[in-house]
Amino acid sequence: MSTYTPDDLYMRLVKALVDPSPCPVTGKVTDNEIKIILGEIGDHWPESIRADVIAANDAQGEKISASGP
Repeated sequence: MSTYTPDDLYMRLVKALVDPSPCPVTGKVTDNEIKIILGEIGDHWPESIRADVIAANDAQGEKISASGP
């Protein structure tokens, strides 16, 4: 299944992934920095955090579908 992303967003992702900022605590680039780039720029998050996001948003009065946005 192909996913097509607007060119400007795609290029922002590419640039951030080519030269990721290191962790401010460890000074290293780990998989977490890549996950943050994908999430913050591309709004692409791992399924494993969905329940935590839903719980946090419910606590703030926001609603997110359990099956997706």
